[in-house]
Amino acid sequence: MYFEYPNMPFVTSDTHYFHKNIIKYCDRPFRSEAEMRHTLIERYNSVVPKDGTCFFIGDLAMVGTSQFEKITALLNKLNGTKHLILGNHDECKPMRYVNCGFTSVHTSLVVRVEMKLGDLEEEVRKFVLCHDPAVWDCVPRDHILLCGHVHNLFKILPDKETINVGVDVWGFYPQSFQNVWLTLEDWKRDSRERFKMIPLREEVIRPDQETG
Repeated sequence: MYFEYPNMPFVTSDTHYFHKNIIKYCDRPFRSEAEMRHTLIERYNSVVPKDGTCFFIGDLAMVGTSQFEKITALLNKLNGTKHLILGNHDECKPMRYVNCGFTSVHTSLVVRVEMKLGDLEEEVRKFVLCHDPAVWDCVPRDHILLCGHVHNLFKILPDKETINVGVDVWGFYPQSFQNVWLTLEDWKRDSRERFKMIPLREEVIRPDQETG
């Protein structure tokens, strides 16, 4: 299933709303869960417009089924159309999340987005959205994998065209598809430049090989 977006959508992951212990686990710079929640909402709305679209790639919040009304109240505070790709902590049935305010819910999703390459030039890029980056081996090589799950373990794996869009490595802001793609391209270019700077290995001649 493809979602096509001529207008630039946004993406985020691993917000862990209502999860106090994530502050300690991931060394987040917040004094309380309430401060973290308010900061995440504020930064989300400063980036995603009211007529925008954002994909959440898993682990939205940590609440029990008896407190699921918190999810509805949370989503009502967040701008735009929202789609959820389920993570390992999103344990309720998909329709429960739809009833809370998500437009659609998926285990994984392919999204095609028009990227701006210049003032007049655009090109479509294909993205696979899946919470766990372990699926990389199953992703077509002409697709870019956007994942979460790993928090601050890594940000980008340029050789695998894999981008962790979790808030822990993006300043707790959602990112546009354009920005994460450009960041990947920068990392790939920097990796090639670093490789060029590695000196050629000189041949080592043992004393017993010396001549003359």
